[in-house]
Amino acid sequence: MNIKLYIYWYNKNIIYDKNVTHVEVPGSQGRFQIFYNHNKIISILIKGIIKIFKKNNQITFNIKSGLIYIKTKNKINIIVS
Repeated sequence: MNIKLYIYWYNKNIIYDKNVTHVEVPGSQGRFQIFYNHNKIISILIKGIIKIFKKNNQITFNIKSGLIYIKTKNKINIIVS
């Protein structure tokens, strides 16, 4: 099952727009993962690595800070700097 992931640079440019299986992010209270059909959430991200999982590979992004929110099921929005 796929999730649509959008990652925006702080100036609103989209830097990632793909379907993924799940995502792991560095939250302010610790690392956490978002899977298919996750409930709505908004959370602050701290300096660390975003891990993006696709069927057969993994992609990483280093971030200084950010925000993750899910307003609609299976659509993740992440704003980073």
